[in-house]
Amino acid sequence: MKKLALFTATVVCLISFYGMNAYGQVITRYLGPSGGTINGAGTLARMNTACQTTYGTAAAHMCDVDVFFATATVPGQNRTLWIQPAVHNCVWNGTETMCEEAGATAQVSESNAHQTCNSTPGPWTSASGFSGTTVSFTTGADAVNGWVLNTSADCSVANQVACCQSQNP
Repeated sequence: MKKLALFTATVVCLISFYGMNAYGQVITRYLGPSGGTINGAGTLARMNTACQTTYGTAAAHMCDVDVFFATATVPGQNRTLWIQPAVHNCVWNGTETMCEEAGATAQVSESNAHQTCNSTPGPWTSASGFSGTTVSFTTGADAVNGWVLNTSADCSVANQVACCQSQNP
């Protein structure tokens, strides 16, 4: 029995140390806000760089809403953060791919999904005319761990970036 307890404790310690769950999968978690602010034309690369600079690791990157809401427990102190929306349940309808976006109640086409201040050539490239996705800290009843999702944030506003990190073994 002592050997089993020692083995179990060792496995739990290794899982905790390497940032894996019990199945050996890599865990991504919310680190905190970026040090600086960027408007919606920040490009995804700049937003990731803001996270990498703030946390001193190349593994830091802009969070998506699923990881953020699953792991953000730190109060935001009246912060608003840019965040990468997540899509689920994507299906081909014979004409185009339709996805359900986090924060939305219906499926939308790929061209209308991803509220990322999107203009040509890609996401997080427009400071006006488009909407972006943010999370804001609040004490309201609709908050999850104090955070509320907004999929129609003004792209001209400069916000910090929600930073996450994937922990690899």
